[in-house]
Amino acid sequence: MKDAEGLRLETAVAREKLNFDRAREKDRLANRTGPEKFLDGIAKWRRAFVLSGVKTIAKLTSAAAEIIAIAPLEEAAGGLVRRPQAGW
Repeated sequence: MKDAEGLRLETAVAREKLNFDRAREKDRLANRTGPEKFLDGIAKWRRAFVLSGVKTIAKLTSAAAEIIAIAPLEEAAGGLVRRPQAGW
């Protein structure tokens, strides 16, 4: 088990790795060629149109409602499984 200092250092390293990856991606995006930017823009608009369709929004809403309804049941079932059984 790690001590508090070890956890703090591990968290700091993970944060710096994330910052580095973000900076590298930002640099990559800034240095794209014109055609690459154009194609990325087309992909971005296509994704927006696909995700904003009526059927897609209905499916996403349905999935969210299902998760809201089922999550408490799953949590209760998990609690029963994790609870030590008397006499076992």
